[in-house]
Amino acid sequence: MWQIKKLPFYIDLIFCLVLLPAMMTLLPIERWLINNSLFVYLLVSWLYIVYILNRRFIMPFMFAGKKRFWIAVSLILLTAVGTYLITRYQMEVPYPTFTTYPKNQTSATSCMVSVCSCDCL
Repeated sequence: MWQIKKLPFYIDLIFCLVLLPAMMTLLPIERWLINNSLFVYLLVSWLYIVYILNRRFIMPFMFAGKKRFWIAVSLILLTAVGTYLITRYQMEVPYPTFTTYPKNQTSATSCMVSVCSCDCL
């Protein structure tokens, strides 16, 4: 059976290797990775950083004394500011471009007035 001393380590492993990736699959990571790879790397690293800060520093500091309590509160505020800054990231959204063909065209495409082409990749 597991020892009590190693139980937090196993909880960290399960959270970092199973739960966080499972939560990330709820987001359109594959689509974002094509157009906004910097945002995906920033988001994934930020999720792990916030988990490590909460697990290793914030929670133990909340109950360790008055000085460390205020350090924990400042770390909470810093993570809130960092999260706000990530939400302000401007994602590049590919807009469709419309091409209009001349009216006097005699080919088979003369019935088409406009064609929408999206540069998603």
